[in-house]
Amino acid sequence: MAKRGSSRALLGALAWCAAAGAAVAACAGGNQPVPGKAAAAGGEGAGGAAGGGGATGSGAATGESGGDDGGGGPLLGLDASSICGDQVHQVITDPPNLYFVFDVSSSMGNAGGGGFTKYQRVEHGALEMIEALGPLINVGAAVFPFGMTAADACSTGAEVLPVSPGDPIGPMTGPTTEGFIVATSVTPSGGTPTAATLTALTPGILALEGKTVVILSTDGGPNCNALLGCAAAECIPNIEGVCNPPTTNCCDPAGSAGPQGCLDHDAAVAAVATLAGAGVPVFIVGVPGSDLYAAVLDDMAVAGGQPQPGSPSYYQVDDLDNLSQVFETIASAFVSCDLVLVDPPPDEDHTNVYFDGAVVPGGAGGGWIWTSPSEIEIVGDTCTRLKSGRVREIEVVSGCPTQPAT
Repeated sequence: MAKRGSSRALLGALAWCAAAGAAVAACAGGNQPVPGKAAAAGGEGAGGAAGGGGATGSGAATGESGGDDGGGGPLLGLDASSICGDQVHQVITDPPNLYFVFDVSSSMGNAGGGGFTKYQRVEHGALEMIEALGPLINVGAAVFPFGMTAADACSTGAEVLPVSPGDPIGPMTGPTTEGFIVATSVTPSGGTPTAATLTALTPGILALEGKTVVILSTDGGPNCNALLGCAAAECIPNIEGVCNPPTTNCCDPAGSAGPQGCLDHDAAVAAVATLAGAGVPVFIVGVPGSDLYAAVLDDMAVAGGQPQPGSPSYYQVDDLDNLSQVFETIASAFVSCDLVLVDPPPDEDHTNVYFDGAVVPGGAGGGWIWTSPSEIEIVGDTCTRLKSGRVREIEVVSGCPTQPAT
């Protein structure tokens, strides 16, 4: 297990080794520079050991293991952490499933700045978000195309990381983060079989427990549909100005790209709409190069049920230094601020909520309220703080009068 701050270096090393065709095992100890802006190692976070349908912790969603049964032992009045009370309550949280679908077509191997490819920058941006939110989320990933060969540049994408609970915040990189780094460190190549990939992934995504959100990142238009025919205006080599001679239609059956080079607009939009129609929102994130395909990406974003206001409707990221924040903004909207108590206290007025050992005032004007005898909602700026990953541990403790807002 690597030190937490070293995971970004490990990511760079694995991506470099993948490009060189080396075995990942031989690269595990690499120490390459990392793309993008430096981030503080270790960050802050919150949440309990998540998994599919939720998490329990020692009285709270916590960045630590939470004890054997999640139950709370007695506290001795006001302890060294200023926690007052005699019973810590077991809390269940409901982390969302963040499911990444990464475009790893050949154009994602183009330069992305800082000596790294666009795909390495995307992978790094996702990793920063995963580390920042920790056990507030569950994480899964797929790439497309997958298993490409010289004979098949349009092989359908596949899942490379099953949905797994985000790691506790701590000095060491956890198994989900390490698994993400290894699973997604691939060399970009081939076409962009977006529609076929989403169609293949849909049954597994819909079978996941809890709330699921799909984040699809791409730098270009969907293609790889051999059943299409199109005019030059819908032919990707022609759109990108690389068809030679430019006056021909490279997507003609006898053309250099053939029908698989046609822009697969309708099928891609339909595949996104199927997920959204089943209750799984799909966010479309376009990285540099995607602007040529704004029309289809806008339509996919609208079909996914989460378009941005105004134009473009998809998340257009021109500066890859900002990508981690875009991912975090998307994810945090689905992080829950609701806490369910397995063993609710007998007296709501003698209960307090603590963030990292500091009391959170409750009631009117405070940072939390009761919504039922067994449910607490974190509200306002306190909820925003929780969603940002800046809370390591939450505890719900009864035995002392609720600290009111001042």
